[in-house]
Amino acid sequence: MTEPPSRDEARDHPTLASALADLQQQLPDVAKSETAEVEMKTGGKFRYTYAGLADVSRAVLPLLGKLGLSFSARPTLNADGKFVLAYELLHTSGQSRTGEYPIGGTTPQAVGSQITYARRYTLLAVTGLAPDDDDDAAAAQAEADTRRGTAQRATQPRSGRPPAAQATTAQRARPQAATPPPLPGDGDRITAAQLSKLHAMLREHSLGDRDAGLAHISGILGADITSTKDLTRPQARDVIDALEHPRPQPAPSDDDAWPETAQPPDAS
Repeated sequence: MTEPPSRDEARDHPTLASALADLQQQLPDVAKSETAEVEMKTGGKFRYTYAGLADVSRAVLPLLGKLGLSFSARPTLNADGKFVLAYELLHTSGQSRTGEYPIGGTTPQAVGSQITYARRYTLLAVTGLAPDDDDDAAAAQAEADTRRGTAQRATQPRSGRPPAAQATTAQRARPQAATPPPLPGDGDRITAAQLSKLHAMLREHSLGDRDAGLAHISGILGADITSTKDLTRPQARDVIDALEHPRPQPAPSDDDAWPETAQPPDAS
């Protein structure tokens, strides 16, 4: 059972930075009770376990309260008219750290799922908590296993002849196909370098899971994106820039009340 908040502990941390430093010395192990299964384009599947929003909240929010901290998040429209999750880490001193996470989706179910994911992601991000079995690690391992299996099947000889002889025979048997002309507009498609950098940055932001990554991109662009390969070069530049330079959200005004999910102790 979690101990009740101590007023002395909150008084020992007069600033948000000192409270956060103490928090990160006692971050708990988070139970990973959720399981997901993802189908890959190559036909394979992989499963991974992860800590859901409820797991993270139970472990972290009581610690925040003990140290005079609280976390809040709400879906809203930002200054550019884009739908985002605005989040804030508050301290009893009045200091805070704020930001926003883009929300995508075209159905209520998809939007709700993105809000839940964003709340979990931002809470982990602002506290520094990192569960061991994350979806990025599972996705990367599954992708590597699938590629190894495909490579092994491709190099397996089909007959008693050496592989070089088979390749020579196949080349003589099949005429070389002419390279088709580029389709209209293909010159504006995302480049291989952009695609590689985009996927690397998504993994850095814990968005290696395909659905989560596409939803994040959709939120940035304000459009429903189903594949990163469908992006144009300008769209790819916008997404990469947004990942490299996340824009902090201005602090809310006194009239703009935030719903609080963890209440800090009375500092008086």
